[in-house]
Amino acid sequence: MKPKNIKFSYLILLNIFAYLLPVVLLMGCKPKHLSIQPNHDLKVVTYNVWVGYQDRKHPRLPCLEIGIERKSLIYEWLKEQEADVVVFQELMDYSAEKLKNESKFWDHNYAVTLRDQGMAIGISSRYPIKVKEILTEGMQHGLIYCTINGVDIIATHLWPSFDHTILDEVNIVKERVDSSLTLGHPLLLLGDFNAFSPEDELFISDETMDLYKLWGWGLVDGRPNYQVIQALLNSGIKDVCTKFRKNDKARKQRYDFIFASPNLWNECTDANHFQEAEFLRFSDHYPVTATFSNIKN
Repeated sequence: MKPKNIKFSYLILLNIFAYLLPVVLLMGCKPKHLSIQPNHDLKVVTYNVWVGYQDRKHPRLPCLEIGIERKSLIYEWLKEQEADVVVFQELMDYSAEKLKNESKFWDHNYAVTLRDQGMAIGISSRYPIKVKEILTEGMQHGLIYCTINGVDIIATHLWPSFDHTILDEVNIVKERVDSSLTLGHPLLLLGDFNAFSPEDELFISDETMDLYKLWGWGLVDGRPNYQVIQALLNSGIKDVCTKFRKNDKARKQRYDFIFASPNLWNECTDANHFQEAEFLRFSDHYPVTATFSNIKN
């Protein structure tokens, strides 16, 4: 054999040895070092982006009138959040493909929307989305019921007025909540609920009450009607923001929520209902985030 062929054969053997060495070493390890850890972390966001980034002047708030400017600010904020799942309300004319393409900006590769035309709920995710149900009948804005990385997720947007319609809608949502809880699945319910929570009673100011009356939402003994959110709390899920907030009456009104099953609520390490003034330039709703650790599939 010619010297150059010997050298060439030697290099091939060396490369094969370098490739096989890690495999040989791993085969000698104890099985526990090879096992895949089933636990994982998860960060979620819910955000009502207000009329799908259309150009619009808000009658009451300092939202930017140019929709593309609001959209750009929201997308930059989402990129900073590094969330695993983002739930949107009030997307306008968004197909799943359109949301999927745009959500690559914050490193998501999967998306689903309630409908392609009109106002809709949407979800983008870092992980594959297994859709259980997309409900468009019996609800104004519907719901998306899915599983992402072992967690059941219900994304919804309830009827924006207190009457029999919102009560019917919350019962539809509650049926899906009860289904996941009965099966013992970790569950997140998030979105725009257009209702106040009884757990916020101490935080509701006179200014908030004036706004509540302006909206025409129902009163009970001069106070907000908490029937919608109470129905969800009665099912056993918990509002994650109540775990971290301070006893501060200056907090603004809340009608966007993230609820978690008890097993997930215990693993929630952070939750925030953002209320800084700058967010009123982005939308007429504040975003809500929650982070969970050591979720067991």
